[in-house]
Amino acid sequence: AVAEALSRDDCTLYAPRLYVISPAEALALLPPEVATDIDVDRYNARVRALFDECRSLDRLSRMLYVDLKTSLVDEMLAKVDRMTMASGLEARVPLLDHVVVEAAVRVPGRLKRHSESGKLPLRRLVARRLGRETADRPKSGFNSPFDCWIRREGATRSKFNELWSHAEACAAFDPASLAGLRSFSLDNGQPVGPKLFAPLVFGIWAGQRGFSAA
Repeated sequence: AVAEALSRDDCTLYAPRLYVISPAEALALLPPEVATDIDVDRYNARVRALFDECRSLDRLSRMLYVDLKTSLVDEMLAKVDRMTMASGLEARVPLLDHVVVEAAVRVPGRLKRHSESGKLPLRRLVARRLGRETADRPKSGFNSPFDCWIRREGATRSKFNELWSHAEACAAFDPASLAGLRSFSLDNGQPVGPKLFAPLVFGIWAGQRGFSAA
């Protein structure tokens, strides 16, 4: 019973981290007759099952286990593999060597994180070898500068407008809701890349398969 309660709570905290766009926002983009048939809990159910599968009662360890099973293999490693191979490169991820991973999962969560600082064993090792300045550097991801592309006038903004036409022609979207999302996203000054990128890419994919309003 304790494990089940932890699983439900952990899932509530964890799942939104993986959303490109929230379920409520995604449903709002669909025609009402389509939205009513969508199972919005399907992904959460998968995440809950993974939390149940992990036997640790350590919250951080449970979240890291779900990370290994979801975003790491489905998103991060997939992106690295596709982008490097598209450029004729072969990447290595030494920290994912099975010996390193097996050692890491045995470290309790309380020894991995303190306050806002994470990856403590790795930071301590780097501090000894490369110095504290390197160890304390903030995380740097590989996100595309999508907001800059669509807000700045020029070739990239024109290309975005051209590609967006695929989303506007996609029968899967409610035209008024899609137009509202674009208008609100571009006018409110907040980071909006993923919210516009998701329907844009889906629209291109659907257009390639003839799934259009026409």
